[in-house]
Amino acid sequence: MGSSNDDFAQRLEILIKELRVKSINAFASSIGVGASVVQNFLGKNATGKKSKPTLDTLEKIIARYPRVNGDWLLTGNGEALKPLTLTSSVQTGNIGNVINTVNEGTVSYGISAESLADLEQCRGRVRELESMIADKQMIIDLLQKRN
Repeated sequence: MGSSNDDFAQRLEILIKELRVKSINAFASSIGVGASVVQNFLGKNATGKKSKPTLDTLEKIIARYPRVNGDWLLTGNGEALKPLTLTSSVQTGNIGNVINTVNEGTVSYGISAESLADLEQCRGRVRELESMIADKQMIIDLLQKRN
């Protein structure tokens, strides 16, 4: 039978995949610890030994990823991630900003009017670039017909 360190390491690897984090280094950075800390949990170090997580590190994981089921992370009981509950509500601020709210447990994420304006500006720039590409493609086609 494996040790509790092995079990935690397996759950951590599952969690990193479930969260779709690209790498161990990216996961470590996202929770504010060095990559070697996470590598030690997983036994990806010179000794191959797995270390136990500290309470501080567990709190960082749960704070950064509120959907993580803390009970599962510690014991393996339940599912890795809490169910995602989506609600859409329109809230108006003092200038009528629309904020889309996604509730994950008790954590809310909002998209401000400023962010929406930035997004629209990016979409406009993409349209400009697409138009430039179309113009260049037309020039390429004309040049190819001449030859």
